[in-house]
Amino acid sequence: MARHVMHVAQREDDGLWHIEVDGASIAKFPQEIEAELAAMARGNELLAQGRQCELIVYDTHGVVDRWVPFGYDDLADREGRTRWLAT
Repeated sequence: MARHVMHVAQREDDGLWHIEVDGASIAKFPQEIEAELAAMARGNELLAQGRQCELIVYDTHGVVDRWVPFGYDDLADREGRTRWLAT
């Protein structure tokens, strides 16, 4: 099963915070925290369905700020990162 990856980033064209999957915006919000909370809720839904997923949050400069794996992430284990559940 393919891993589901969501990105939260601010777009320059409209200044809004978008949740993106496969390069397409699936939702947009005026504040970063709103977009991040919505993406976390979606990640928890997918985890409840038994699907692995990740959330990558970018800062206002487009630099990765946070990486959130949902569930047991073998990629994180291989790279020596801490394994944890997003809440």
